[in-house]
Amino acid sequence: MKSSSLAILSATALLAIGTASLAANPDQLKQLINARDCPGCDLSQANIYNYELTGADLKGANLASAALRGLP
Repeated sequence: MKSSSLAILSATALLAIGTASLAANPDQLKQLINARDCPGCDLSQANIYNYELTGADLKGANLASAALRGLP
């Protein structure tokens, strides 16, 4: 029983590490939110719901699979 729980925990940790490497660059995401300026940034898979980004410079930014939605 313990070995199967350890195997599941190990697999979950490896999956989380692999997924994190595919996600948006956290420093660049902070830059976008704070300065609304992030040309060429890696924002892939970023969750940028409900941020005021009007006029943000995202020229050349990677927005693949990013979750975007405007303010209500």
